Amino acid sequence: MSNGKSTKELIKDGNYQEAMEQAEAEARHLVEKKLERTKIREYFCQIKEIATELKAGKKTVDQAKVKLLKMKAKAAYDSKRQGVKGVDALKPLIDVFVERVKNLRSNPEEFKKEVLGFCDFFECLVGYHYFHSAKE
Repeated sequence: MSNGKSTKELIKDGNYQEAMEQAEAEARHLVEKKLERTKIREYFCQIKEIATELKAGKKTVDQAKVKLLKMKAKAAYDSKRQGVKGVDALKPLIDVFVERVKNLRSNPEEFKKEVLGFCDFFECLVGYHYFHSAKE
């Protein structure tokens, strides 16, 4: 943990660079919780799509927020679905990020910066998750 903070706390603070440094430990935890590669990729693809659309100016902040809120709801649903393992360990990271950015309507550039930072963290998480799940 960086400065004694958990990854969740770092995301809550918007410190994505330090969160990326903890991504490997988070990924190992997700592998231990049996989160499948396809499921983590599914969530990453959603975040990546939102980030790409924001960068290209194809989505407004409000449109991106709707997608993020839907992703948060999907994580809640998946975390309780029978036969879907590990999402309950990923859900808190998604929840804290969405809560952090959902009120940034008045500052689109800050919102975009936050989404891109979380996307970078998530990309590291996926890479390490793949690495550690391949060992099993």
